[in-house]
Amino acid sequence: MRVFHSNEGHPLTSTLPATQGETYIAAPADADVAVAAEPRARGVAYLTALDGMRGLAAFIVLSAHVAVFFNLPLALGWLGTHAYLAVDCFFVMSGFVMAHAFDDKLKAGMTVRDFALHRFLRLYPLVLAGVIFGAISLLGYCATTPGVPKLAVVEAIVSGALLVPTDVLAKYKAYDFPVNIAFWSLSFEVLLCLGYGVFGRFLTGWRMVAALVVSACGIVYLGEQKAGLDIGFRVGEYGPAFCRVIYPFLMGIFLRRLPAFAPARTNLGYLALPLLLLLLVNPLPMNGVYDAVAVVAGIPLLVWMAATARSLPRVDALAAGAGALSYPLYALHFPIVVMLANVGKKLKVDDAENLSLAMAGILISISVAALVYNGYDKPFRAWLRKKLPFSSPKWS
Repeated sequence: MRVFHSNEGHPLTSTLPATQGETYIAAPADADVAVAAEPRARGVAYLTALDGMRGLAAFIVLSAHVAVFFNLPLALGWLGTHAYLAVDCFFVMSGFVMAHAFDDKLKAGMTVRDFALHRFLRLYPLVLAGVIFGAISLLGYCATTPGVPKLAVVEAIVSGALLVPTDVLAKYKAYDFPVNIAFWSLSFEVLLCLGYGVFGRFLTGWRMVAALVVSACGIVYLGEQKAGLDIGFRVGEYGPAFCRVIYPFLMGIFLRRLPAFAPARTNLGYLALPLLLLLLVNPLPMNGVYDAVAVVAGIPLLVWMAATARSLPRVDALAAGAGALSYPLYALHFPIVVMLANVGKKLKVDDAENLSLAMAGILISISVAALVYNGYDKPFRAWLRKKLPFSSPKWS
């Protein structure tokens, strides 16, 4: 028996052909993990372990930023060397999810316009929330730092809302997105998703293999040149960062399209989560070869394991909850961490107080992510779903 869900709203979904002997059970209509049945399928599978991986990756990013901005030497020794590869894991999962959720829909007649509306519905409400939190943090920085141009702050906020990089505050904050550093990857997420919607159906066979080979060479070259793949968020790195993100996204699409893919086939699939933790959090020094091998082979293998994992009832609920919070946590945590770190510096806290404030930053970030997700993101997306001009009801 397989359990399937009856309405759309979550990205980790896939249409599957009905097979003899399977039972399809409708979940509650308000289940956020569900999608509508498509013309070619009677049910939709939900990949819980992959959601758990998303949640783990988001928590690793949060922890790394806390270690950096609160200057926690012990944590930096473990998180500062490879934790940034969590972003590369996000892009492999993102490509997998796009093919998983939309390949059949695009083949069944979903227009690029409807696809773009769907991605806007999924991504932009939390981008807007991240801009608001980031603007509060940036305005606080402006108020306590003499000489910061007010007009430049406004431009940085607008650029963040449009997901367009800017160097307008490079003298003060050398980030492509000074309003919210996490937006550099969300900007690429939008570009790659739109590229998938327009060109994804043509990127098959030898074209996909050629694109993977070329982009993998780019990863190796970038890792060697930069002594690691921790690039993309600083001013001047946006262009080279495209080389970093294109391979993992394409690899995710490729993995989902492999004929061998089938949900719930790997008995030890959940082992991908502790293996990912070991891959990203360790004291090995930053190294271009390590990063290239991790991105080209290691992370895709772990995503495959998680995507094909068999259900573990005692773990599934925790994994699904972590996955639900992964995007709001990633989009909102940075300005929260920065504001709390600045408070600590202003108050000149001692080491023990600084550590307590850092732990509070983690708890507050998770709590705010949960509140924003349940109190704003879900209801706002439900309202937008009714307002956006989808051409077909089944896509909305």
